[in-house]
Amino acid sequence: MRRFPAFRLAFIYIVFSAIWISISDQVVLTLASDPDQLTRLQSIKGWGFVVISGLLIFVLRFMEEQRRKQWDLELKEQAGSMQNLIENIPGIVYRTQAQADRPIEFISSDGAQGLGIETLNGMPVDDTSLSTFIDEGDRAQVEAQINQAIKNGSAYQVNYEIHTADQSPRFVMDIGRARQKQNTGETILEGVLSDITPLQNVQEELFLKVLELGSLRSIDQAILSNMDITE
Repeated sequence: MRRFPAFRLAFIYIVFSAIWISISDQVVLTLASDPDQLTRLQSIKGWGFVVISGLLIFVLRFMEEQRRKQWDLELKEQAGSMQNLIENIPGIVYRTQAQADRPIEFISSDGAQGLGIETLNGMPVDDTSLSTFIDEGDRAQVEAQINQAIKNGSAYQVNYEIHTADQSPRFVMDIGRARQKQNTGETILEGVLSDITPLQNVQEELFLKVLELGSLRSIDQAILSNMDITE
């Protein structure tokens, strides 16, 4: 009943009315000594019911309004706490529609600033798609992996390159999951983009080192395989 204040108000009013009618009729019949007095007492009883029921409705509505304000304050506090947690997560927190271009519905302030997106309370002012920031060479594999995760009902993790507002390339790890909105049933994607550019650079350096070592090993093998001392 807490979620249905109108139903609760009607229920209390019905209970009060039933109690009032059952008690007041007995009192009136006990006090009335003649028909005229019974008529007067019935009128007093009717006006008493109107006044008391009006006061009861006022008190219940006042209590309901105070309770609603308290719930609003709690919701605002929870929303503020959640927003604070989101803004302190290392990475770009996002919510997008589950479409090929991934239209953005929400993005954290650091992510919006880094990508050059103007937002209001986390929502882009203009229609913006996350895929426009993904490197063209990575878009197909990103879409394929996310669609597969949506089909399987599992989380997704995909690495790709994005271009920020200053057009500098950054490598990110995209971890998220699809879910359906309760009110519309629309599928959306929620996740975090973590910057792995330093790790990517280290991997590239290691790869070059491996190639260099492989080349040196090939040269060593070519030298050692030649058994002609003169040559």
